Amino acid sequence: MNNINFFLYDGSLIGSYRHHGFIPWDDDVDVFVNSSQKHLLAKEGAKLPGFQVFTPKNFQWKFFHRNLSTSIGDKEFRWPYIDIFFWEVSSTHLYDYTRLQRGMSYEKAIVFPLQFRPFEGALLKAPINTEAFLKKKYDIAECQTNTYSHRYEQPNRWSRQVPCEKLEKFYPFVKHERKTRCEEHLIDKGHVIRTFTLNDC
Repeated sequence: MNNINFFLYDGSLIGSYRHHGFIPWDDDVDVFVNSSQKHLLAKEGAKLPGFQVFTPKNFQWKFFHRNLSTSIGDKEFRWPYIDIFFWEVSSTHLYDYTRLQRGMSYEKAIVFPLQFRPFEGALLKAPINTEAFLKKKYDIAECQTNTYSHRYEQPNRWSRQVPCEKLEKFYPFVKHERKTRCEEHLIDKGHVIRTFTLNDC
């Protein structure tokens, strides 16, 4: 899968930016892949023992383990999974090619070159200006519970949104400092757990 050009997207990108990992209440992983690599992704995914790629025509794909996962009713995929969204590119912008996200666009200048960000102990690719990228779609100062359950593939019965600062006494959050380079401090209850430095914010 090393030949697949992807980066963190949606909830997983928010998680990396705010928590250096999953949003504490998230239940899947989101990545963004160049649509020109769909056939390569399907081919390479099929080679991995035990794994499967669910490949609907107009919706995001799902990558999951057949045995180390849980069935979801009569769905053809299982949970947990990685949600795979696809982009198309013009001379100036990336466009979300996936049906439910169609219309979202991002200037290439805030995406490339990709840089590595922390996510659950790994370093994964992300937009060069993650903050600007996220602000195209989200209010990153607000924390919201999931409106959809990926475990059960249905809308959650309720959702709540609060300022993220109100949750800092319960969960670790990243503080961002812009110096010569960008420093990110993961802080849990007032204590710095780790610091990560990026060349660009």
